[in-house]
Amino acid sequence: LVPPKAERPGLSQEAKGILQERAVMRRLSRRARAWERGSRAAWRPVSTLLLLLAAACALLAAPGAMARPPARPQETLPQLRLAVAVAVTADGEYGDAMAVLASSVRKHYPLAEGPRGVALVAIVTPKVQRLRPMLKEFGWMIKEVDGPGVAYEEIADSKLRLNIRKAGCCGLDELLKLRALQLEEYDRVLVLDGDTIMLGPVDRLFATNATLVYTRDGAGGGVRPPAHGGEYPLQGGVWMVRPSAAVFARVMDGFKHGEFHKNGLGWNDSGSGYWWGGGTIQGLLPWMFRHVFPEGESLEVDRCLYDNMGDEDRCRDMAQEQLRLYHFTVCPKPWSCMLNEGRSSCSVAQHAWWKTRQGIEEARGLTPTPTCNRRGRYSPMMVPENDRALYVKLCNQPQYCEWTKDFQAEE
Repeated sequence: LVPPKAERPGLSQEAKGILQERAVMRRLSRRARAWERGSRAAWRPVSTLLLLLAAACALLAAPGAMARPPARPQETLPQLRLAVAVAVTADGEYGDAMAVLASSVRKHYPLAEGPRGVALVAIVTPKVQRLRPMLKEFGWMIKEVDGPGVAYEEIADSKLRLNIRKAGCCGLDELLKLRALQLEEYDRVLVLDGDTIMLGPVDRLFATNATLVYTRDGAGGGVRPPAHGGEYPLQGGVWMVRPSAAVFARVMDGFKHGEFHKNGLGWNDSGSGYWWGGGTIQGLLPWMFRHVFPEGESLEVDRCLYDNMGDEDRCRDMAQEQLRLYHFTVCPKPWSCMLNEGRSSCSVAQHAWWKTRQGIEEARGLTPTPTCNRRGRYSPMMVPENDRALYVKLCNQPQYCEWTKDFQAEE
């Protein structure tokens, strides 16, 4: 056995005293640490509870600490007067779509006025009559105008005047959307086609300060690819304006007196507009805002966020919580009953459309219509204001279309 250092031979009395002192200090230190460990163990549950309570109080006190996850940001909008507008060019099987679109907007913007209020405006012509009750029922304010703001005989370009009837979705009537520029009672007007649905808040879009905010069409790059100085078309189904009657007048003047050439150079040989719909909205606005108005009057935004059509991989694969506005073009319209199965943005949007429609029916005490997944079997909502005769052509399989017997098919 090795004797303690203080008892080893050969050490002076002074050295032995120092070693004994150190031994005592070590014993005292060990005892103190043992007592401290026991004390901490006894108080640990209470300490943990106090820490949890303090953390909870901090979370409740911190403004915005319990807000939505960063994937769905909510910005505080300035005191802007906001509106969503649709242009209705004719009576047709659009009542259900307009009801779903209105309900999807109201899900994210419940109020029509005040902070974060968004008005719903339907721009119509006198020939739209049978759809009006349905539009009014779902909160659309009717804004009647006499037409798109230009007559065929006012178009100086004789070839454009001849071909405009077949341009885009609906010829000259597509210019009815431009009337949104005249809605100067609003600071921002988001123009949507009836085959769209709002899947998330668009605060950042509304807050953008530009005369025209748009997305490009993914169909192609005009006569030259963008990498070689070409242009992408503007997508005419989703865009936003800062209303100005003066801008409307100037755009219409450009349409009346410009020349649209089918030589690959489009409007006034600018290289802009030579694509599908180039003679109307989808070519006219790019020409005016890229080649006529001063630079900076327009801004392009992410098409997968704000005009997702599922026509490219990035848009198809976008996470559900990121989706904001979906446009049923490449992705079949829900009332076509051609469902896209899987996890793509198309499938998400189609199911959201049907869920919204079924929610409308439940809220009105109606039996929700099962999701239609076979073409030719669509049944319109049983809302009294809905003119169901307008939907007859969407249901052509007799065993599933008993309701059509009450109506005569209309051409």
